[in-house]
Amino acid sequence: MPQPEVVWTDTPEALQGLVQAVRKAETLFLDTEFHREDTYAPELALVQVYDGARCWLVDPLRLDLAPLWQALAHGKARKVFHAARQDLEAIWHAAKLLPKPIFDTQIAAALAGYGAQIGLAELVKRLLKKELPKQAAFLDWRRRPLPEHQRRYAADDVIWLKPLYLKLRDELQVRGRLAWLEEEQAALLDPTLYEPRPETLVWRVKGVGKLKEEQLGALLELVRWREDTARALNLPRRRVLPDEALIALAQSHELDPADLPIARWMRDRSWRRHADAIVAAWQRGRSLPPEARPQRPERPAHTPGTSARKEFFAAFVRIRAEEAGVAAHILASPHELAELASWARNPQAPEPDLRVLAGWRRAIVGEDLLRLARGEGALALDARTRLPTLIGSKNDGTRLHD
Repeated sequence: MPQPEVVWTDTPEALQGLVQAVRKAETLFLDTEFHREDTYAPELALVQVYDGARCWLVDPLRLDLAPLWQALAHGKARKVFHAARQDLEAIWHAAKLLPKPIFDTQIAAALAGYGAQIGLAELVKRLLKKELPKQAAFLDWRRRPLPEHQRRYAADDVIWLKPLYLKLRDELQVRGRLAWLEEEQAALLDPTLYEPRPETLVWRVKGVGKLKEEQLGALLELVRWREDTARALNLPRRRVLPDEALIALAQSHELDPADLPIARWMRDRSWRRHADAIVAAWQRGRSLPPEARPQRPERPAHTPGTSARKEFFAAFVRIRAEEAGVAAHILASPHELAELASWARNPQAPEPDLRVLAGWRRAIVGEDLLRLARGEGALALDARTRLPTLIGSKNDGTRLHD
């Protein structure tokens, strides 16, 4: 493949030229390099943009990229990423805008049967028979000047997206799966994905399962305080308060600001000024009424036969996944199957709100899972093909699917 021109872009004039090219393009290939070890939000260190002819390596450490973000958010071009979520998160925190429309080659590859979470280098190797140079671990993308080998590596990340995109797009189109891709990508363009709520973050705290119901309110307000403080100081959450500290505080029966500086996670004098705010958050949480506390996610009820039903549903999902050429867990997660197995005990109840019962998954497997759960169908080996098939209820041999 011919190597395009690679342009280092660190002046307003060069950026303006890129913005004009972005506005004219029909398809763009993008990637970002960022660091987040010492910050609350990802810190952009490089933005790569390729229009199929020229590759720009844009320096966000020297430039205000607002014109570029505007052009990417409002331009007509399809923006192609590989594993877009982290890139979109970095862009959202930098600009409060998201590039759209998008095409994620990692999601497209999963829907085309190349495996979930496949990396760019492996996908290029499998589809294009090209070995990309291996990235050295933990490269510092904030170095200036950026070494030539890093520039080459960064450019490859978008240059090879073009043939991947064309191949995957055509394959999904032939198989009638482009609508599946659009459905999967829609969630990535929801800004709330990149602005986590304390009510959600509570359940990510390590050790939350040890807390009693009355302690969850304290944890919620402590998590809220940590999130606001981490954002304001641009520090990782763990640097504000580690999870073990949140759990210990939430479990406390009494809390005095004078006691906090002696805790091992408050030994840094710079944090002692937060003692009053931490205690105030704890007090607010302890005073929350039961209905305002975080409500534990309901676990599927384990009634007699639940495990057997789950295994039965999992076998059916594997059959359908093999027929569709996708991984079984893309169709339905174990948790979803457990919920469905529990619901099957009382199928007259409202349908559970599960991803497998919505959109393209419902058409592929969800509708038939519901039939099986209601006892309206059965699995059998086709007498002709010797392959599993779903037949109608009441042993009448009515074929639901061939």
